[in-house]
Amino acid sequence: MLVAFTCLLIGYGTGAVISTRKNSLTLGETVAVRWSDGIHNDPAYGAHVYLDPYMTNNFRGHAVRLRIFIGREEHDQKFTAPHHLGLAKTQNEAVRQWGGLQWTREGLHVGANNQTTFIPLDQITPQW
Repeated sequence: MLVAFTCLLIGYGTGAVISTRKNSLTLGETVAVRWSDGIHNDPAYGAHVYLDPYMTNNFRGHAVRLRIFIGREEHDQKFTAPHHLGLAKTQNEAVRQWGGLQWTREGLHVGANNQTTFIPLDQITPQW
């Protein structure tokens, strides 16, 4: 009984550490970050473009995703479900294509050149 309980605790601890790591991002996975300072302050919005490893039979690289944080205070902060922006073979490619973030009164522009994605302010809603 004691051995089973010990194994259960070890399994639970290992799972907790792995799931925490899986749900956290490192700076190396970040493509761009920009807050809506001076344009939208109450609440402030923060755009975070990041990379997730992505692999199929025909593609090896990264899925480029956007998450928007609503509010700056950690205890009140909410965020959107991740938006899938596209695929990139390298981080440099992702930065070139989706590294540009611009907040306007109407919403968020993501991208560079003629390949921008626009997310209207009224479509920025918390995921829960």
